[in-house]
Amino acid sequence: FVATKLVTHGAVSWLADTPEGWPWELGRLLGDCVLPGYSVFNRADALEAGRRLLVDGPVRLKEASGIGGAGQWVVANRDELDQELERIGAERLAHGFVVERNLAEVTTLSIGQVQVGPWTASYAGRQRTTRNHRGREVYGGSSLTVVRGGFDALLRIPLAPAVRLGIEQARRYHDTMHDVFGAGLF
Repeated sequence: FVATKLVTHGAVSWLADTPEGWPWELGRLLGDCVLPGYSVFNRADALEAGRRLLVDGPVRLKEASGIGGAGQWVVANRDELDQELERIGAERLAHGFVVERNLAEVTTLSIGQVQVGPWTASYAGRQRTTRNHRGREVYGGSSLTVVRGGFDALLRIPLAPAVRLGIEQARRYHDTMHDVFGAGLF
């Protein structure tokens, strides 16, 4: 689960079905640097996660192994959630799903760092989409601003406020993941 999108969200409760080694505090520690949501491994937990999130609008179900928008479904109410979970089935749910708030109009940022030997480069930019051969909108690349150095170097250049916020959230996410997994705190 650590190498998938499941690691980003907490479980619905301390009684939730989770894999061995689940980082119980991580969801709370990540806080507002991720969308409101939950990682689930069974129908009951998925229904509870959906019930909580549907109060604020549609939710997205994301299969842990899904990439490029595949393995995702949006539901607008409890009946749709129940039907979709029935279609997905217990066996697939056991491999993990994310249930999170659905965003209709989005701008996705690409923010990160790369290190080669002693050199570090940090980058920020906006992703764009394209249509695949099935007519579905998928990731189509990013327009990036790249600087030599860490996130501090990136924040020293003029950037839009939304990009600055994204960098701060990415830094918090990175630092939290390092603290939890790099330091063996879970």
